[in-house]
Amino acid sequence: MGDASQRLKALKAALDKGQEKPDRWFAIFLPTVRPKRGFEWLASACLFSLEGSPDTLADALRDRYQALAQYVGGMPLQLQWAEAALTLRLGIDPHVYGGLRNMPDLGARPAMALCALDARLDNAAAQVNAVRKEIRPWMTNYVTGIDGLMAAYSAAHVARGDCPDKARAANERAEAVFAAHKAAKKASKEGARACAAFGEDPERVLERFLGLLSAAESFRALKRVQTGLLLEWACYGLGEAEAEALERWLHIAGESKRTDRRMQARLAFLLWAGDAQTGASLRLAIAATALSAEAALTSAEGADSGSGV
Repeated sequence: MGDASQRLKALKAALDKGQEKPDRWFAIFLPTVRPKRGFEWLASACLFSLEGSPDTLADALRDRYQALAQYVGGMPLQLQWAEAALTLRLGIDPHVYGGLRNMPDLGARPAMALCALDARLDNAAAQVNAVRKEIRPWMTNYVTGIDGLMAAYSAAHVARGDCPDKARAANERAEAVFAAHKAAKKASKEGARACAAFGEDPERVLERFLGLLSAAESFRALKRVQTGLLLEWACYGLGEAEAEALERWLHIAGESKRTDRRMQARLAFLLWAGDAQTGASLRLAIAATALSAEAALTSAEGADSGSGV
């Protein structure tokens, strides 16, 4: 694990190199050439399992960032860094993704989910929005990115062929199962949306969740992970058998500076996923985790600057 820790830090350092201080005052308004405020850790975790030296991967990320600029107006948006890192990590063609992203009424997060699941739909926006209307929270919180993640989950339903009624029924059944158990009750709504989006049996998810809770009693770092995230991981297929590996990655992610525990837990999952067998569900889990982390970082950045997202 010492080598893993060094590689993660080396990736972060390579991404930190960026351009020199601009010699013209107006250069501060030009697009950045490196991620900032915790985004470099998120990008490093996404790139961690890819082949190549840290400098090579950092250059590839900057090139991908610029490739995506034509689809987002070239503005220095931090979401664009997450998009660049994810398309590299998941092997997604940036032009295929960019074209889908620019479909009217669709957007970045559902486009990423559809690409992660390799879904090609002519009327994707209409289908995604129809499902989202059925399963979105009563009050959308744009600051924490709940609506954006809901859009990604809605896209997952569409990719699997779920109609709006089926998606709503799956959410309601999962929420009922989780709400009935004391340990999962507080996270029942968020857990239900993830469970339904991944097409999981809520009873099996609850069993895996309880296994993670039980294992957490023996693992210090895992014990500090929020209940909602443990339930989310159970929806991704993780259980007691993955606890020891998660503990190791949590310790490594804990070395990331200027990140809170929730962010570190998401980084740990992205690092763990590099050793896991790749499949459609894991690709969606990687995308959902990175997008959730991006939304939290963007929210924190907006709060620090006095602006919303």
